[in-house]
Amino acid sequence: MQPAGPPTGAFASSRASMIAPRTIPLTAVPPAPEAIAMAHVITQPCIGVKDASCVEVCPVDRIHSDDTADMYYIDPDECIDCGACVDPCPVDAIHPEDEVPAEWTEFIKINANYFQKASK
Repeated sequence: MQPAGPPTGAFASSRASMIAPRTIPLTAVPPAPEAIAMAHVITQPCIGVKDASCVEVCPVDRIHSDDTADMYYIDPDECIDCGACVDPCPVDAIHPEDEVPAEWTEFIKINANYFQKASK
């Protein structure tokens, strides 16, 4: 007895559709206008403390401030998300964006706004 060859006719097309992977078209959903991508965020405990421990360990020099600011800010476009700044912070003010405590979520926008103003 010879082995059966590939299916033919109507059976072939119905069989192929049963085993062929189905693809679902993906459509890109643009972020909401107020959505800001941040790797890490400096929050309320930094205000007034402004300890530079985080600045000293940032490998890409993306934590900044100025003489008029009362805290440091992480550049959302340049942060490489390494997390080196988190542990040295003496007041635990730095969090990954998705772990910012609910009472400090406005600091995501505050950090981003600092760099938008600086670029103008």
